Amino acid sequence: MSTQPSQSAMVLTTWLGRGNFGGVLQAYALQVALRSIGVRVITDNARPIVGSSRALGLLKARISRLSRGFAITQGEALRRSQVELDRFVREKIDTRPLYGIRRTPRLSDISDVDTFIVGGDQVWRPNPWLDSYFLSFLSEYSNFRRIAYGVSFGTDSFTKQEYDRLASYRSLARRFSSISVREVSGVRLCSELWDVSAQWVADPVLLLPADYYRDIAASQITSSTKPKLLSYVLDASQQKRAIISVLSQDLHLPSISVCPQEVPSTRAFRQNPKQWMRPSMEKWLGEFASSDFVVTDSYHGVILSLLFHKPFVAIGNSQRGMSRFESLLGHVGLSSRLVTDRSELSLPLADIDWPTVQNSLDQLIKRGWTFLRHSLNVTN
Repeated sequence: MSTQPSQSAMVLTTWLGRGNFGGVLQAYALQVALRSIGVRVITDNARPIVGSSRALGLLKARISRLSRGFAITQGEALRRSQVELDRFVREKIDTRPLYGIRRTPRLSDISDVDTFIVGGDQVWRPNPWLDSYFLSFLSEYSNFRRIAYGVSFGTDSFTKQEYDRLASYRSLARRFSSISVREVSGVRLCSELWDVSAQWVADPVLLLPADYYRDIAASQITSSTKPKLLSYVLDASQQKRAIISVLSQDLHLPSISVCPQEVPSTRAFRQNPKQWMRPSMEKWLGEFASSDFVVTDSYHGVILSLLFHKPFVAIGNSQRGMSRFESLLGHVGLSSRLVTDRSELSLPLADIDWPTVQNSLDQLIKRGWTFLRHSLNVTN
């Protein structure tokens, strides 16, 4: 399979240096998907400069990385806690920094690129880097093709200031040749904000079959016959712990967590580095693949539960955004699996009709592949 003529794309996605498993996995999946249809692809692994404080922070981070002893900044402590995830990025994702310590990239650094693809979780939610995610650094008259694949607003509830800020990107949004989003409400927002058409498509992680991720995790999938409930919770709270406890008791499954807390301080990291070390991507995927039940407040935790056909409960988090959860779970007929507190749990849980769920997923996945091929003029 190939494109005629050969195309070269750069992907701008959720920053890969945040220690975000879902963010890294979606970047990996999108690269694999694009290569499978003949596109040469590289992913930006830098954060854009938005002020002098950011440039100073980059300088401090570089100095800290040269330290052979303890981490001297909290950011460096976090980086050292995610060395295994960073290894996966180095080994599995082809990257290039679009930004150094400049506010805009040098055009010489993108001379071999003809297409820019923006695709990531909540990248169009108002944030300091919106200019970059709308490709403001490209000239209005440049010949670069601009595509948005599965971008997310994260929510459909904005303050007036946030809404007005998004509306101000109308001219940039209209330069995209095609736009797709990962929540149904995003289709409406694109029309309402910028008068552009958008399609609702599958998250990049869904574009690859479950066996692809099982192969990555093969060395880490446990052979133990002991059943378990896996909890992957990004924002711990007493309410979420209560939900996990109730489900663990009802299902008679011991619960394990695959999400260590973030490093609270350099002092804490120095005292016990192993306590804060994050698992590898292989280990993280392996825990999902070998679990019997999943409880998660993570969007990509839900996606892996669906891909691996694992019964699950998703705990909604309005601060991180509910739209993605509601769109996906509504589409596959599992809205009842999304709760916000203990009172919404209806026990015992009904069994999931996985053939019906998979059929709905396949429709969404096909839509994603069709969008990519059409947007890139790929015939095969």
